[in-house]
Amino acid sequence: MATLYDTLHQELALFRASLETERIKRRAILTADGKRLQTLTQKTESLLGEIAELEKQRALLIRTLLESRDMVIDSENVSLSELIELAASHEPQASGKLRDLAEEYRIVIRQLKLESEENQRLLQVANDRVHSVLTGLAEEPDSARTTYAPREQSGARRGKPRSALINASA
Repeated sequence: MATLYDTLHQELALFRASLETERIKRRAILTADGKRLQTLTQKTESLLGEIAELEKQRALLIRTLLESRDMVIDSENVSLSELIELAASHEPQASGKLRDLAEEYRIVIRQLKLESEENQRLLQVANDRVHSVLTGLAEEPDSARTTYAPREQSGARRGKPRSALINASA
């Protein structure tokens, strides 16, 4: 049971690291720091890979624990609540530690989910804006995009003067 507790504790630490990474990602998104965002995304992928490995270890530990007690349960799908009940029935002192850990686990997972969803929303808004600008540029006629056109070559000026070029270094 101690090994299982340690595995869950390691998973929780990785989820906390993922949560912190998502918070840093938000700053990168808001400051349009693409390189930083790419680095953080790679870090998130790495953390999720580590979490997946720990989940496999946890499933194996649960299966071993259940087999040692002559119980047959699909260890791949054992929820934390079921795990706590199992621990309480066999080791009452371990159930309190697992309950506390499970509550922390739920809180961090909920926060991570919210952070991730907010970052996805921000990225979608940025993507929509870029798409809108690019679509607008693609649909405008060429003459509307001209930012500078030379003055007519006739010697006489008529009407209001257009704009003047000023040499700032003079």
